Amino acid sequence: KTASVKIKDLITKNEKFSSEMIRKSSSHSDEATSTKKQRMPGSQLRNFSIKPVHKFNQGFPYFRQPIEFGHFSLDGQRRFHNDSSQLKSFQPPHVDYDLEYDLRDGYDSHIEKDDDIKERLTHLLTWIKRNTNKFRLNNENAKEQVHQLNTDFVAWRGHFTKFLCTPYETREPWKMAVTLFNGTIYISEVETEKAEFDRKHRSPRQKEMCYWGFRFEGYLTKPMHEACDEEEEKQPKVTNTNEAYCSIVRTRLKNHSILIGAEVDCCVKDSKAAPPLNYVELKTSRIMQHFKQRMNFSRYKLLKFWAQSFLVGLPKIVVGLRDDDGIVRELKTYKTMEIPQVCKEFRNCWDPTICMNFLDKLLSWLKQIVTIDNKDVVYMLRFEPPFDTIQVELIDDGSECFLPDWFVETFQTQEE
Repeated sequence: KTASVKIKDLITKNEKFSSEMIRKSSSHSDEATSTKKQRMPGSQLRNFSIKPVHKFNQGFPYFRQPIEFGHFSLDGQRRFHNDSSQLKSFQPPHVDYDLEYDLRDGYDSHIEKDDDIKERLTHLLTWIKRNTNKFRLNNENAKEQVHQLNTDFVAWRGHFTKFLCTPYETREPWKMAVTLFNGTIYISEVETEKAEFDRKHRSPRQKEMCYWGFRFEGYLTKPMHEACDEEEEKQPKVTNTNEAYCSIVRTRLKNHSILIGAEVDCCVKDSKAAPPLNYVELKTSRIMQHFKQRMNFSRYKLLKFWAQSFLVGLPKIVVGLRDDDGIVRELKTYKTMEIPQVCKEFRNCWDPTICMNFLDKLLSWLKQIVTIDNKDVVYMLRFEPPFDTIQVELIDDGSECFLPDWFVETFQTQEE
């Protein structure tokens, strides 16, 4: 009966979304280069073909070990701090035989981030603006002002994660705005109509489940300056989803230099390893009891877990396995580098080589088509059914510009 109700709700939800879309449509009949690279306009726009994915199976491409380039914190009011004040330490339970973390606890009193406010790249750009000297090349005069980032691509980790998973994605569309400014390509996600519809029509149960991951972090982490108190370790403080600690990571995929901003859950406090090798990713997932559940977990969730952590060099993922009532019964640890091997248990699951080669080819394609160096010119990428092509549209009227004036003026002032 429960399954029938869920299927009925899903059909109703899809019908609502389809009706909404019809209504809307009818109503609107070496780190890069040492000198600034101006890509010449005029390249013919062409879509990027994904299928067949086996064409990307060409041997694993060169990928440099990610290194932490910087970090910042966001407080409970979403204010930027150029420090590590929000970094938390990993505090696993001493024993887990009686593990019973209630992820529903504190839901009624938690402080929720306003998802209607679209921050785009704001906090990442703020960090760049305050740390421009970090982008200076070794051969540049330390007294001279920095005129460019000497970096090919800048984006949040989530954007690159979606790119990596795209060869195997058949369910969720995405939309990315891309712009070339001062020799660097910036990528910013745009909420699709489907994502907005789903977000605004979540059931009470879905809203609560979105909170569970944050509550899980509260059980397993402590602020760096606080000692672990066994009396309180099962009673996390009020959850505020505005708070975040973000690591800025630099890496290279073949000839693409990349700067990635990534929210980090916690670190191993006394580890001798330098960031990001001392960071830990925390996730939750439903307890798996059947073969199909394990297959879907490997096919979808482990692909995303691997992509998120591999991109920024996080070595370990701790997964809280929960029941349908939101009670975590078991903790399971996955080493990022071993996840692809774990998934080989299931035939035709996913291949990290295909994912990484796909990302390399996609970034090369972007360099070829994103040619106009102007913040007001945006190349809009769309990935949608039938999920076999990434479509691109040039928008040059400034309506989709996402680089704020205060960021652009930083470099213009330096050049003047």
